Amino acid sequence: MAGRPRLPTAQKKAQGTNRKHRENKNEPKYEALCATTPPPDYFNSYSKDMWVTLLKEFEKPGIIETVDIFAFEKLCLNFGLWKKCAIEISNNPSLLENESHGGMSTTAQTMFKSFTACQKMMSLFGLTPADRNRLGLTKEKDKDEDTKKMEELSA
Repeated sequence: MAGRPRLPTAQKKAQGTNRKHRENKNEPKYEALCATTPPPDYFNSYSKDMWVTLLKEFEKPGIIETVDIFAFEKLCLNFGLWKKCAIEISNNPSLLENESHGGMSTTAQTMFKSFTACQKMMSLFGLTPADRNRLGLTKEKDKDEDTKKMEELSA
């Protein structure tokens, strides 16, 4: 498809660029996940903590919908695996190398693979400053503050 990629209406509204006459009337609408949605039972404690923390943050703007649950699950799962492996390696640095084969241990391999997958998923959900700007999820400044600053400068 030529031209700019289409943006969801929710993203356009967050960016302040939504126009009624250009809205996609056939855009599917899904229910937003609420912060009380429990994490899967097989998650470790780090994955569960991330699940709860991010759902609280994402509930307000309605960023995560029911169809996003599998991608969100993958993000939290990989974060939990990475953190668990990183803690194990920091407590026992010998886990970093595989003595019998001379390469990385399975713990180190799991840590690096889960970090890479987690980083990709974080980008999709706008969890880095650059991605928040790209997705238009930055917080708008309080207009009252701007008005006060303008009045101070003009006085």
